[in-house]
Amino acid sequence: MAPKNRFLSLEPLNPGARITLSEEESHHLLHVLRLTVGEEILLIDGKGGLAEGKVESAAKRSVAVTVGKIQNIEFQKRVHLVFGVTKAPALEFILHRVTEVGVASFQPLNTQHSLRLSSWNEERWRKIVMETIKQCEESHLPEIYAPLDLKIWLEKRNKDRALFLCDETDREIRDEFVPSQGAEVLVGPEGGWSSEELELLRHHGAKALSLGVNRLRAETACLVAVTLVKKIFGEL
Repeated sequence: MAPKNRFLSLEPLNPGARITLSEEESHHLLHVLRLTVGEEILLIDGKGGLAEGKVESAAKRSVAVTVGKIQNIEFQKRVHLVFGVTKAPALEFILHRVTEVGVASFQPLNTQHSLRLSSWNEERWRKIVMETIKQCEESHLPEIYAPLDLKIWLEKRNKDRALFLCDETDREIRDEFVPSQGAEVLVGPEGGWSSEELELLRHHGAKALSLGVNRLRAETACLVAVTLVKKIFGEL
């Protein structure tokens, strides 16, 4: 039997409830996948809820679905990616690929060598992540935060999480530390971290994480770093 298609519900998933998919999800169901009334699908809420669903009615821009059996998938992702703002193509790569691997959140940073965006296209970035979690059969929607200056983020961050710092000037492997409250993985922009930023991050307790001997692009470094830390947590 072919796997059922997944759709993101913006409404709570309760057994027996009748929900309406968003215009975008309705269009995808009707005009891309060409599903019809009576088809069985899967619904996710982005918070760990996974439910069976049945298409009850379909209009041009609105699909109604009856919610069936529900299961809640435990959220085990404790890794948060914090990275210097990149160009749009690299940012798309980061959102796509790191979401596939599994991450709790994305926090872009304004640093001395990063790009400075004139605007933040939250709708577009969220759409990319939403599409990706459906494709890779993920149940949780990672948070995507707007860019912050490094110093402001350090003041606001959850101090209970460990800091893993990726710095090409420090390639020693120190991955024996397993924090209990989650971790934030820091990856600099293409230009790297400034000496002042490195000093500041180490002052805040950041621990070095080696990404190997090769020089990596920022987007590749994000994927590798998250994968390594997820391995430390036993999430792979």
